[in-house]
Amino acid sequence: MKKIMKKIILLLAVCSMSIASFAATGGAVNATINWTLDDEGVLTISGTGDMPNYASSTDAPWDTYENDIVEIIVQEGITYIGKYAFVCNKVLTLIIPESVTSANMSFASLPSLKNLYYNAINCNSSFESFGASCGNLENLVIGNNVTRIPDYFVLNAWKITSVNLPNSVTYIGHRSFENCPITSIIIPENVSTIQSRAFGQIFITINTLIFNAKKCALAEYVGWTTITHLIIGENVQSLPANIFAQCVNLKKIQVPWNESNLDAVSVETSAFTGLDKSQCKLIVPAGTKNLYKQANAWKNFNIIEKINIETISDLFSWQKVEDATGYQLIIYSDIEKTNILYILNFTEDGKYIPSQQPAKPQFAVAETETYSHQITGLENNTDYFYALTAFENEKTIAEQEGSFKTDVITALPAVKKSDINLYVSGKNIIIENAQSKNIQIFNIFGQTLANVKNSSETAQIPMHKAGIYLVKIGLETQKVVIE
Repeated sequence: MKKIMKKIILLLAVCSMSIASFAATGGAVNATINWTLDDEGVLTISGTGDMPNYASSTDAPWDTYENDIVEIIVQEGITYIGKYAFVCNKVLTLIIPESVTSANMSFASLPSLKNLYYNAINCNSSFESFGASCGNLENLVIGNNVTRIPDYFVLNAWKITSVNLPNSVTYIGHRSFENCPITSIIIPENVSTIQSRAFGQIFITINTLIFNAKKCALAEYVGWTTITHLIIGENVQSLPANIFAQCVNLKKIQVPWNESNLDAVSVETSAFTGLDKSQCKLIVPAGTKNLYKQANAWKNFNIIEKINIETISDLFSWQKVEDATGYQLIIYSDIEKTNILYILNFTEDGKYIPSQQPAKPQFAVAETETYSHQITGLENNTDYFYALTAFENEKTIAEQEGSFKTDVITALPAVKKSDINLYVSGKNIIIENAQSKNIQIFNIFGQTLANVKNSSETAQIPMHKAGIYLVKIGLETQKVVIE
């Protein structure tokens, strides 16, 4: 029995040693900086000023514990990270503060690093050697005040699939995200410089790029050649030379400018070098197609107008597209638009063309300029996605994509909210028990059709036309359909 107890005690001692093989320790780095290492393997550097450079990887005071350190926290106040400061094989997490302005370190000396929290506002150093061993980095968080993404920042981090650049960023360094398998990215408004190959080469798989940089200069070649969908922000004022050079996979570009600001946008002739513009859709605001046809920078693209469309639950309304000979509305159940629920076709006058659908839609009205339809057979309180296309014969001349959510209860002909009754009789909107209430009626595009101060027990407001309307009674709003 005693032998068994001794074995148990010995086993517990071994387990205890494996859980914490060292005691908390620490000391001075220099006169203004200290270090601590707790019994969970967290190394913390605190104080103010520059860390020293070390002659070799074994000279740092925490080198004895290099295989015990799993997290490094550099606290605010440290301005420089010295050479050979961190050579630790098992570090999983590194936190760099806002105060760091330069570094002479190799992230390659942290081969197990998975989490990088980077907050340095304006670090001018290059992280070139990081790219040699960046393969385990999975989680990159860039602080909200960072202005500069260093050169070679996360080069070859082939597990990084998404990057969130804060609006504070103004500089994106040379080869900073090269070979990271990013699928989509947003370039913030304040970016003024994107250095060459910032998003370059083998493993980059960007499909969608949202480009919001107002005024951006460029050094040589960015490298995001895999993008298929480019969305340009409304505040962009210029597209510099070679910004989208060799983006030969581009299939769609969405631009925001209208008559009032299109001429103010500067587009260098080489901005889209290598792209067959005739095979790339240029999606422009409704009513601006002719403007873009006359603009030298855009006239050679396949110009497609957006369609003015509004959705309220399962009710669709869009404005007539000039020269359209027909329309097609596709309803999807998923955001990727792979699962089609309906393919609905309409004439140039907006009349529904019956087909073998699981449940055909009802159209509320087909007017000269506005088409309104209610789609039946959809689940209540559910998100759906749509694509509306206008054709001239068989050629696409306008399109619009979006999403909508059905109400818990949809398309009621009469609705009771509190003591107020709202319903439709013929082409009249009837409101009961709304004395002293202000009544406003809007069409689907927000135009005010009626604005009355009601004094009677029953208000009857004629609409004259079929359509979808919004009725606001005091602070309450409800939609109605007149057929």
